[in-house]
Amino acid sequence: CTKWGLFLCTALPDLSGRNLQDRKMQNRRVVADDVRLARQINVLCDTLTDVIESKESFVAELEMLGGKFVSRKMAEFIKDMLNKDVPNLMKLQILGREFELRATEKNIFIEKLKGERVASVIVAHIDNAVPVFLTLVDWCLSTVSEEDQRCVSGGICDVSSKFVHAFSINRARDSSASGMLGFK
Repeated sequence: CTKWGLFLCTALPDLSGRNLQDRKMQNRRVVADDVRLARQINVLCDTLTDVIESKESFVAELEMLGGKFVSRKMAEFIKDMLNKDVPNLMKLQILGREFELRATEKNIFIEKLKGERVASVIVAHIDNAVPVFLTLVDWCLSTVSEEDQRCVSGGICDVSSKFVHAFSINRARDSSASGMLGFK
């Protein structure tokens, strides 16, 4: 009997001969299964240890090469790819510069509009301000570039025509009301 088998044999109450032999056989099977499982676990542990050691050595090899070899190869690869595609690279650079220029122009235009908006708000609150407003529109159009005028001329013309129309309606209503009261 093994250690476990002896332990199980002594722990059991004294049974008749046949039951005792059955228990011993069952205990031996359990011990044999445990030994088989222990061997399988040991084989798996050895396999995993080998795999881990090979991976560790591979990682150590990569770390050793990482600072020098991989960076140099990557730089060579990028240089080769860029040399093959010089026309497209130049097109991309030109497009990038155009977009930067457009963004700068838009920012300048927005800054100009910020100043014009303040002036138009001031004019909108003045009574009988049609000539002043039209003068302001002329001044705004003279200060912005031709491209900016094309972008906003429709909007300014619409605003100015609505303002003049509203002013003339108010003027006509005021004059008719004053005529009814006898004022001229």
